[in-house]
Amino acid sequence: MKAYDLLAKNPEHADFAYRATQRLSVRSGDVSVQRDAAEKIAERAREDPNAAAQLAYLNLLIGTDIEGNAAAAKALVEKYLDRLSYRVTLALAYLRRHDPGLAVAQFKQEGAPPIDWQKAPLGWRAVYAAALLGSEQPDAAREIIDTIALDKLTPEERALIEQK
Repeated sequence: MKAYDLLAKNPEHADFAYRATQRLSVRSGDVSVQRDAAEKIAERAREDPNAAAQLAYLNLLIGTDIEGNAAAAKALVEKYLDRLSYRVTLALAYLRRHDPGLAVAQFKQEGAPPIDWQKAPLGWRAVYAAALLGSEQPDAAREIIDTIALDKLTPEERALIEQK
């Protein structure tokens, strides 16, 4: 991490360094480091919807600026319905707003491609399972939770499904 911090000081290599920092912090489960790197990436790539979505997801995961990040996620979903990562982010926003019904709806949008949950990242499965739990669908939620290696989730993602 220190090497990437030093590399980030060189403008030519900053993007590479921030993305590498973000990847490493995913492995450690440290959302604050991941979020800081995502914020720097989003600042440097203002037109990149993936950078904006990642930052919104991490902000929502830690409960920061729920309304602003929910609006950003909703705008991304409206523009890119086919991107599951954006719908997961919006679902997380609805969970943070205590509306699990609308969270579940993000995974059943008409016109969106089908979801193969076996191939989806574990954190996204946790968001979906939390939405199902909140919508009083414990059996469906348990099916998803059973596919998740809980020790691979961040503490914030794990809390989504453990608090239920």
